[in-house]
Amino acid sequence: MMMRTALLSLGLLALGACEAAAPEATSPPATPNLDQIEISQRNDAGQGEAHFPDLSAHFPGLHAYLNDHETRAVGQFLAEAEQAQTSLAENDPDYPFMTWEYGATYEVSWMDRDFISLNVHHYTFTGGAHPNPALSGRLWSKAAGAFIGLDALFTDLSEQSPARLTLAKAVYEAIIAARLERNGDEAIARDPFWTRDLNSEHLTDWSFVLTPARDDPQKIGAITFVFGPYVVGSYAEGMYQAQIPQSVFHDFLTPAWQARFGGEPASEPRNTAP
Repeated sequence: MMMRTALLSLGLLALGACEAAAPEATSPPATPNLDQIEISQRNDAGQGEAHFPDLSAHFPGLHAYLNDHETRAVGQFLAEAEQAQTSLAENDPDYPFMTWEYGATYEVSWMDRDFISLNVHHYTFTGGAHPNPALSGRLWSKAAGAFIGLDALFTDLSEQSPARLTLAKAVYEAIIAARLERNGDEAIARDPFWTRDLNSEHLTDWSFVLTPARDDPQKIGAITFVFGPYVVGSYAEGMYQAQIPQSVFHDFLTPAWQARFGGEPASEPRNTAP
């Protein structure tokens, strides 16, 4: 098993282009008791694991993608670990090699029959000063057979559009509030080194998950933007989340997505230091 629970995000997954018009919202499948799929490999230089829910019955295309993607990712990571071990032995044989570790965990945040939102936790250790956790979100469309971006949810998310400006402002304010709570200093919270990219230009670069509504889990109560270490704060600060209630942007959604959003979010954003 891994030394530490895998926390992650995969910039390894490529987002698909925009989806065609979304079908009407439908009730989600009966909440399934999803088995967990585990991919586990090791060699003398490292070990790698990936965990994701068995989605073969509900999202077979996504299930096949995750299985193939993570099998390749783990294998590539271990091959690189072996190369690093060999290189160290040849160039600095007195320096001890530290076993590499890779972890990936996918969790369902929200789903209906046509779309599924995933929390992705990623963890690597390659012998440096500390392990590297990351966090991301992915939204899969069954019709497109691919991951889709934020713009697929909105009628217009172009530069200077009301939807884009509204969302970017809400995310900026949420992250500043979280940084202020964590650091206790206004100047540190607004440090441009960490906040300079919190603007509308970068909105569609940010990773997100769909957060269920409190009173009706078939509805979506918020879009939660997730930021791993080094994105809007130092490694020591950990990860940040900006949860934007659907009431802030509901009018800008496409009709099909308006039908999916409603109510208050069921959970609070997780903004805790490591």
